[in-house]
Amino acid sequence: MPRDPVCGMIVDADKAVKRKIANRIYYFYSETCARIYEQPEHELKAMKRRVVLALAGVVSVAALRVVAMFGLAVAIMTFRIVGISAWDLAFFILSTPIVWVAGWSIHYGAYKAIKNRSVNMDVLITTGVLAGLGYGALSTFLPWLGSEGYGYLEVAVAILAFVLLGKFIEETVRRRSAAAIRKLLELQPTIARVLKDGREVEVPIEQVQVGDILVVKPGERIPTDGVVVDGCSSVDEKIITGESMPVEKSVGSEVIGATINKTGLLKIRATKVGEDTALMQIVHLVEEAQASSAPVQKFADRIVRYFVPAVFTVAGIAFAYWLVTGNRQESLRF
Repeated sequence: MPRDPVCGMIVDADKAVKRKIANRIYYFYSETCARIYEQPEHELKAMKRRVVLALAGVVSVAALRVVAMFGLAVAIMTFRIVGISAWDLAFFILSTPIVWVAGWSIHYGAYKAIKNRSVNMDVLITTGVLAGLGYGALSTFLPWLGSEGYGYLEVAVAILAFVLLGKFIEETVRRRSAAAIRKLLELQPTIARVLKDGREVEVPIEQVQVGDILVVKPGERIPTDGVVVDGCSSVDEKIITGESMPVEKSVGSEVIGATINKTGLLKIRATKVGEDTALMQIVHLVEEAQASSAPVQKFADRIVRYFVPAVFTVAGIAFAYWLVTGNRQESLRF
């Protein structure tokens, strides 16, 4: 089964999102993955804006906290609008758009995980952030609960900002790799000139078969891997081998697809086509490196399967204990 080149997940070819890029079919887990692969820089800029928004929110919230620490906001904290603390209301108004706008990608990832009946870190992060936002809203608009609402809002924004920053750094590396793969694929010619019955016929590169005789004129890219059967020329191979100087080719010499024929006309017998060419092998290696996980990441993924349910279980037990004993202790005080 094919693997999504963005998220690395194994996908069903019949149900996957398909895209044809540089004459090659790719299979993606979702439209989001396909869009990331097609427009890596555009998506990266969008994520960067979300990170900047979240970090700006953290700075703003921290600034308000500093104001409170120095006792410069006493008037604001004691001022109330329809019974609601203006201080808590300011935190709520500042935090709410940051949580929903900047954190939308995480919330959507959590929704997709729950829809697929699984749990991941997005579920845990979304639960924590929305719990902080929800309890902060309750404390703001229901002040008789007796808690400082802005404390929960502050934590929600901070968690979201640092998680997004980590995801941004990760996606920067991943999406640049996707852009590099696209550039590699663009090196391969889309048309090959094949000798058939003594005539040169232009055919799509997908129709070239092993044993076909290809004609490559000066200045053209060699369509596929092969062996020179006629002619001599120099070939620029630096895009594949890194060799800075053109390499002389004559009858019997091996040539690599996507390299550039410099001087003379060459007739080449195709020896490797499609996925077997050197260029496609390089592309596969880059894709595998991009999609594969480091050992520590694989270990973390296994831990998450148990960690997230364990966190919810412990939180539920703690809430039930507080619900039973907390109210009783409050009643004993009076």
